Amino acid sequence: ELFDPRANALRERRRENAAHVAVSGLERASYDTSWGSLGATLFAEARRRGLSGTTFHPTLFATLETTRLVAGVDARVRSGQAGAWHGALWGRRETSEVRDPLGELTLAADTEGARDAIETLGATAGWRGRPIDALTLDLFADGRTERFAPEKSRLALASVRATRLAAGLGTDAELRASEALRLSFSGRIDARRDDADGARGPGGTTLGVSTDLAPSGHVGASLRLRDEATFSVHAGALERPPSFVELYGDRGALLGDPSLRPERALSLDAGFQGDLASRSVRLGYELVGFASAARDLIVFEELGEGTLVAKNVDSATIVGAEIVLELAARSLETRASYTLLLTENTSEAPLVRGRPLPGRPVHDLSYDAAYR
Repeated sequence: ELFDPRANALRERRRENAAHVAVSGLERASYDTSWGSLGATLFAEARRRGLSGTTFHPTLFATLETTRLVAGVDARVRSGQAGAWHGALWGRRETSEVRDPLGELTLAADTEGARDAIETLGATAGWRGRPIDALTLDLFADGRTERFAPEKSRLALASVRATRLAAGLGTDAELRASEALRLSFSGRIDARRDDADGARGPGGTTLGVSTDLAPSGHVGASLRLRDEATFSVHAGALERPPSFVELYGDRGALLGDPSLRPERALSLDAGFQGDLASRSVRLGYELVGFASAARDLIVFEELGEGTLVAKNVDSATIVGAEIVLELAARSLETRASYTLLLTENTSEAPLVRGRPLPGRPVHDLSYDAAYR
């Protein structure tokens, strides 16, 4: 029901964009030989969903259609008894198209037929093996090139042509210090160059080329106390650059900000996991607590009617706990997961300091069941 101020009454109208349809498929083929393996993967997805607006200002016809196509090939070549060389080449194309025939999206009213495409080509290569019995080591290098191209639009952002070059070096290692204790380590350094031809920040400043060099990594330990309980703890320093959707939006419900900064965080988690099993029933569990201190966290905030805008939060804290229970009995498997999430904006701005972060629910409960 919509309120009609001219008639001073509620008027019932039918939403033609209330449905959400998604179709996807995944295919994987591989061939093993005496010297290694070859593989290929193909993933395709198409979605159509209504851009519903808000409770007080719902839309009737605005929709967003998205597609995703990912294809890749990979290979593994054994190098003696200690390990193997591995490599992969992959590509991805994503499109989004807004259909808004009545201009119901207030802040992007001229979006009928707006269409964007994001194209990515990437590769990775490295070596994984056990140089000594107690150590598993993976050394790798990866890189990718991305392109953001509005294919059809009548908005001002139609002139934006953005590209990204990114490369990284990294390592993953696990050391079995004893029968019960395992130590893990991962580290990488990433270089990024963005070229946003024609993009301007909120103040009208031309952005042009930006570069970034970021190290990240984590350390962890896992101690098996007994068959029914293993204690694990991890700490990490992380960084993530903004995606093209966060930078430039999707012309529909999401407005981007080309001046977004990469988000960084220090994180810590610890908890127990284990299995309680009998002949016919297995009960698995996880009890985990986690905390993060983030800088320049990227969030989507409400702006106007049915529209979200990407913003950096100068600083924020995120703490929580998760409980997972899994039950398997004969042909039935069930899984229940509950997460408690408490967030706080710790920026200096008085209007937002102390408030929870948007888009992050305090309580999240999920349940899955499968029968074979």
